[in-house]
Amino acid sequence: MITGKIFLILFFFAFFLSISSIEKAGATSLKYNKKYPLKYLVYYGQWDCETISRVFDFDLVILHPGNDLDNITPEMIKKIKNGRDGIEGTDDDIMVIAYVSIGEDEMVPQGAGNIENKKEGPVFYDKELHYLKNDYPSRYVDHVSYVFNKKGFLNYLPGGMPEIFPGQDGLPDENGKWGSYFVNPGD
Repeated sequence: MITGKIFLILFFFAFFLSISSIEKAGATSLKYNKKYPLKYLVYYGQWDCETISRVFDFDLVILHPGNDLDNITPEMIKKIKNGRDGIEGTDDDIMVIAYVSIGEDEMVPQGAGNIENKKEGPVFYDKELHYLKNDYPSRYVDHVSYVFNKKGFLNYLPGGMPEIFPGQDGLPDENGKWGSYFVNPGD
């Protein structure tokens, strides 16, 4: 049986191999002749005509397609890729990469007190995988405990991040910067 650490190593190895293959296939189909992009743009928001008009001075655009793939359409991506002249295969073409987070989830569908559909999670890893059985799906991880104030709200540090300490509290761990929840990629 594959242990959790070995599984994660194999998973990430396969993931990076697939990215490498996709990059080679994409470079071939685009006839992209710029070996290394000099100027790049990273953008996580909604795309519209005005936003697209601002990308033509870049060699590479990294974008987030949105949770429901609603930030940008395939037609908009093609317009960006074809560059300022709008013609595929010319020197002004732009490489486009979509950023997709594989280690976080924005929605926690259930939680403590769910009687109808008991869940095994969240989980934590301490030499082996442990299930906390607190009615969350097992894809969520719980490696830290949150500090709550007297009113029951999260206690925040001066930099705006929630105060945490090592250990389990039965709640899925949340990315304090983005508000999404960390997941177990082996689930």
